[in-house]
Amino acid sequence: MKVVLASGNKNKLREIGEIWGDSVEIISQASLGIEDGPEENGEDFRDNALIKARFVKERTDLPVIADDSGLVIDALGGEPGVHSARFLGEDTPYDVKMKEIISRMSGKTGVYRSARFVCSAVCIMDDGTVLERTGTINGCIGYGMAGSNGFGYDPLFFIDPFDAARAFEISGMARDEAERLALRLGEENLVTGAVRADLKEYVSTAQLPPDVKDAVSHRGRAFRSLLRDILAAGVRGS
Repeated sequence: MKVVLASGNKNKLREIGEIWGDSVEIISQASLGIEDGPEENGEDFRDNALIKARFVKERTDLPVIADDSGLVIDALGGEPGVHSARFLGEDTPYDVKMKEIISRMSGKTGVYRSARFVCSAVCIMDDGTVLERTGTINGCIGYGMAGSNGFGYDPLFFIDPFDAARAFEISGMARDEAERLALRLGEENLVTGAVRADLKEYVSTAQLPPDVKDAVSHRGRAFRSLLRDILAAGVRGS
């Protein structure tokens, strides 16, 4: 089965491909000569995902998948939210975006630094049927950045050491080893100032290798559920 990803984001294409493995072949919209995209003016993540999927579906007979994802920060009234990619301007480097968020979070501690990544994933099948799933991962905004994996806001988003250890364990690591590694990463973050005592031993999603992050990430959760729906729909339609 072949599907088209309605996105020009190569990182997103790679990440979804790693989440799905060999179950479905994912091709980029660019491979079909679709270089442009629609205005993402929806009110929420689901709206924007559907806008992107419908735009590409009008130009291909293949099933189309799309997602809209973002960082939701409670203390900032949900910002940057659906504007995550366009926060401070679409071409603004993410390290600049993250430094601005750190500045705006000044004075916030503990639970007042709560945040979550949200992913709304959709698929428009051959017959026009729309499948949709949402995935979320909860965490906090760090006092600094840590890690070089992932992309976007990953270096600024921290999860507690229990969730980090669970991610390592799900990816195949022995429990004791997973707990030790998560603890070591969290302790390093205390030393560098990426976290403070109120977020003691928290680990950024950019410190998790791709397969480990995918085990617990918002995009991993949304697209694993969506894949099951797509395969089930394919069986019913065969």
